[in-house]
Amino acid sequence: MNERKKSIADSLKPTSENVVSHFLIHTMNEILFGKDYPNFRFDFRDKEAIKYISEFYQNYPNGEEYYGDRFAKILNMLTSQEDAINNTIPVMVVNDYKSFFESLRQYYAEIIDLYWKRTTYTSFPVYEMENCFTDIWLRATPDDFNNPEKFLEKQVMLAKDKTLEKYDEEVSFGRISEFGDNVLCVKNGYARTWDEALREFQITIYDKEHYGNEKLFYKPQYTLPVIRYGVYENNGKKVCYIGSIQDNSHLHSGGLNDALKKKVDRSKYKVNQDVDAEEIQGIEPKQVIALSIFFNLLSREGITEYEIPSLPVLDYDYHIKRNEKLLRDFNKRWDAEMIEAFPGGYERDKSYLERNYGKEDLVSKIKTERLMKTMVRMLQHFPKGLVTGYPGDADSMMHLHIPKIKNKDDINGELLQKLYQVTSSKREVGDVEF
Repeated sequence: MNERKKSIADSLKPTSENVVSHFLIHTMNEILFGKDYPNFRFDFRDKEAIKYISEFYQNYPNGEEYYGDRFAKILNMLTSQEDAINNTIPVMVVNDYKSFFESLRQYYAEIIDLYWKRTTYTSFPVYEMENCFTDIWLRATPDDFNNPEKFLEKQVMLAKDKTLEKYDEEVSFGRISEFGDNVLCVKNGYARTWDEALREFQITIYDKEHYGNEKLFYKPQYTLPVIRYGVYENNGKKVCYIGSIQDNSHLHSGGLNDALKKKVDRSKYKVNQDVDAEEIQGIEPKQVIALSIFFNLLSREGITEYEIPSLPVLDYDYHIKRNEKLLRDFNKRWDAEMIEAFPGGYERDKSYLERNYGKEDLVSKIKTERLMKTMVRMLQHFPKGLVTGYPGDADSMMHLHIPKIKNKDDINGELLQKLYQVTSSKREVGDVEF
């Protein structure tokens, strides 16, 4: 089959000119003044950088005609010594603006490539470029704000990594007796630019009665939390960055039957056997199961080092502003006439609003305390592992070491041992009879 023809406008291609132009004209304005985006400031330490940016604005054709006083306002924010907004706004310190823009260009080129792989579309939209340049900073920790050049270089490595590409097409490990002989599958999926990492590891349990039916567009399934991650090389050793573990089961509930859900929900609590009550409280068993499978597969790739970020600088403000926009959009769309005409759509949007609005404190807790606690809990099941650093020790990360898993005896817990045996099998994918 011939590869589909892809097209991208000249103005959207990953050239230095396009990246610098879009960032200075559009992204900088959104970051500094946008009401729907968490604002922060730039501190370009190199005087040549300010000169370069100033000359760009001065020489931009018909700048005032198209953008009014936007360029002057941006320059004022970049050169003013006093914080014109408040004294708590984050500041990103850029020491090497050339490296900054070049790494951003390389990252954007990877985003384009991932877009073609993630979608079936044949043209690249403007909003993907816009999202790329604003959303990347949502992952930045305090250390990254002090060294964005290094942060961008790391993001390029994370985007390029192909460690788990063998799972880019869904892989089946066959029927699992502990899950009622339903079928365990994994897939190395693609996250979005605003997510905590660009790749997400998806683990799905399919209803055994329907898995082999090729005529079904959507097969009844039970999804475990997705693990948003990336792999990069540090000092000659591969490190797995885990940005989040998120339950997306509500996205798949339409194809889930009660029997499958009840079976897996009963089975998941087996991971709590012989675990201290203190280590169980506040930990979702599904996350433990998902992480154990993920650790098993990465161990086969020789990866033993993990890092988990503390709460990124912009995350809390991002969710506050996102919620404000969510409420505005909801009220704007659903007047009495629309509610009467589309009651189902109204209830769906209302449910989504209730599930998300005002939850920034909960999201913050889930992304920090609960994620860190879950990682520590994993050491109950991988007893040879250890925490080698906490956020604030040397950087903004929790560092975890899980030695190569040699056999099931390196794991505590009967269910997780079984999953290790299944996922470490030497058989080829698909060698399971249904």
